[in-house]
Amino acid sequence: MKQMTYAAIAAFTALTAIAAPTAAQSSPQGNWVVEQIGGAATGDRAITMRLEADGRYGGVDGCNRYSGPVRVRGASITFEPGMATRRYCGQERHARYTAFHHALGNATAWRVQGGRLVLLDAGGNVLMRLRR
Repeated sequence: MKQMTYAAIAAFTALTAIAAPTAAQSSPQGNWVVEQIGGAATGDRAITMRLEADGRYGGVDGCNRYSGPVRVRGASITFEPGMATRRYCGQERHARYTAFHHALGNATAWRVQGGRLVLLDAGGNVLMRLRR
């Protein structure tokens, strides 16, 4: 009986350690590179985002620099309107950064899955995937 109890405790401890979120998974803070927006790859031009502990976000959208306030509460996230430079970088890049900012404006939730930050809309649909 004692062996079964010890085996059960060991199994529970091992499963809990595997399932428990790490510090990196429990926060979206840090530096990210956008891989997909709406299921489409972002291409060769890097779109970056940094989420700060002080409630700010910012980066480069493939053409322009941007920044603004962000609220993170549990699994909920809200990107408030911010500022961005206004350079024109061609039709393709314009479409990409417009889709990026639209996705940020519609994001209501986040999760880290497979080491990637996933931003979701109110319906649970994936808006964007980012890697470190």
